[in-house]
Amino acid sequence: MPSWLQQLLSPSPVQNKYTIANLNTLYEQLQRTTTVTERNRALVVESLRTIAELIIWGEKHDPAFFDFFLEKNVLGIFWRLLTNANASSPVQVKVQLLQTLSILIGNIETGPSVYYILSNDHINDLIRHPFDFSHEELLAHYVSLLKAIALRLDVHTVQFFIASAAADSSDGAAVPPRFALFEAALTLWTHEERMVRTAVRTIVLSICRVPDAAVRAFVASSAALPEVMITSLRSDYQLLLDALQSPAGGGVDRLDDALQLLLDEVYFYNDLLEAADG
Repeated sequence: MPSWLQQLLSPSPVQNKYTIANLNTLYEQLQRTTTVTERNRALVVESLRTIAELIIWGEKHDPAFFDFFLEKNVLGIFWRLLTNANASSPVQVKVQLLQTLSILIGNIETGPSVYYILSNDHINDLIRHPFDFSHEELLAHYVSLLKAIALRLDVHTVQFFIASAAADSSDGAAVPPRFALFEAALTLWTHEERMVRTAVRTIVLSICRVPDAAVRAFVASSAALPEVMITSLRSDYQLLLDALQSPAGGGVDRLDDALQLLLDEVYFYNDLLEAADG
């Protein structure tokens, strides 16, 4: 947890920076920013970080802060900064955008405020955004955002993320239902980083535990979920076979790692079945 967030959640003297005027200054700085470059990168990153700090402080002490956030459609500015970015844009800004949203979603406790953030169409757009995951820090914060959203899901908030089947106006063909959060988790299912694999399984479990008929129907009809599960299980089983058949390679440690991967997968399947029965 960032040090400034720890300070906010513990009793401390109110500092002058916790004012609507300061929040407005930050908003105007971002509003005037049309393109993020190396020259203004540090200012944009600090503005995004401080906005999260002020909103969390306001959530504890003064609802006018979130009212300002809502009235000025600050999420829209976040999305504009992201979509206006190009391949040469500083990755630090994208990282800070993801971190700011993760902090807001994970720490705001007032129901209507949470609903406002999660119901914003830009959240689904952001989940589908084609980030360059060759940047490890960007991937880590993207996964953290997905997990923060998943942990907020209930029968009410999940409706913001699952889109019902509809007719395509172009040819009348049925458009299948979409669930960006679920789909994003599956795309990272077999990622080489164990932390990422663990996180996306937590996300899928959180989705499956929501007692909603539409969610259960979507998951049950998913062809992608059993496909990635089988692929992952086969891969883990092959790693275990390779470790057993290797005359020297890695010894006990390699065997233990391979066995743990396979056991983790089996435990996940058990949790998934329990969620289906819940």
